[in-house]
Amino acid sequence: MLGVIDSELDLNSKVLTVRINSEKTNCDNIIKSVRKLGYDAELICNDAKDKTGAGKSEKANEKANGNFE
Repeated sequence: MLGVIDSELDLNSKVLTVRINSEKTNCDNIIKSVRKLGYDAELICNDAKDKTGAGKSEKANEKANGNFE
């Protein structure tokens, strides 16, 4: 997906962490995409800084309920 820098899925907690380039996408688009795949999604955290402290990316955790196989 355009604007996604990286993502990580924790199968135990069923939490999907997505780091995005906010100049190319936003948290609402990520949540809509996850929901379109049939999973429940909600914003847990927002406005995280990257490792350099430059605020060019946002971090959104979407809690996805479902089976990931």
